[in-house]
Amino acid sequence: MLNIRAAYINLRNRTERRDTFLANNRAELDAAGFPWRRVDGIDGSELANSTEELIARGIIARGGLGKDYQPHTWGHLGCALSHRSLWEEAARSGDNDVLVILEDDAQVSPQFGSRLRQVLEFAGNREHWDILHLGFNTDAPLTIQLDCPRMEIELVCRDNGRPVDPGAPFAISWPEKPPEGELLLARVLDIHGICGYAVSGRGAQRLLAACFPMTATSIDGTISRKTREGLLQALIAIPPLVLSPNDHADSDTVSSAASRYNELVNDEG
Repeated sequence: MLNIRAAYINLRNRTERRDTFLANNRAELDAAGFPWRRVDGIDGSELANSTEELIARGIIARGGLGKDYQPHTWGHLGCALSHRSLWEEAARSGDNDVLVILEDDAQVSPQFGSRLRQVLEFAGNREHWDILHLGFNTDAPLTIQLDCPRMEIELVCRDNGRPVDPGAPFAISWPEKPPEGELLLARVLDIHGICGYAVSGRGAQRLLAACFPMTATSIDGTISRKTREGLLQALIAIPPLVLSPNDHADSDTVSSAASRYNELVNDEG
């Protein structure tokens, strides 16, 4: 039997996001029957002027990223280190332990606990997985891989018949009762956003080994890149169990937002 725990990441000074998270999710998480808690996120604004330290720790590479990627923001690095700290915790756990990691703008679905256990049971009957995505950003394509026949399929989310506008807040609307038997567990190659996912101890160890130093602007971009390279095995549950509004105007990472976290990290050696 799997031992499930959950944690949500929240910056200490982002009390309004904490309150919104609890209003949206407390009842479902309490009903899920496994322990869950809040963890302090790492404030990207406090990382400024620490470039050399981050290079020495193997978090970012000297010389920055390739020409196809935007520079990191301090918010991106704070986010990456927040997730990394939970991977380090999960990496010390046993084979039957699963850690569910949520960001503080995540909203879990109705019957989250039972749906999560069903997804984990399905995943346990598949080949080894390192990360099991429970949700994704709706404003960017999602690429999954099928084996029979072998092909890649790109999924695009639409709202009222039109693709979701990049960075615009997505209005989340869950059905009161999710349809029974509607579940696809697929290999995922490209995904944007990590609002909610599960990792095992072994998976966390592989994420730590593969994703640092970061090779893309964000930690989710790095996960996708390493999945494409065959260094990680990633699955996704469709329909999602977790979604996020992904409102860039309220982001702690993206450089387009008016936020003190989003200064570009231009000097990387």
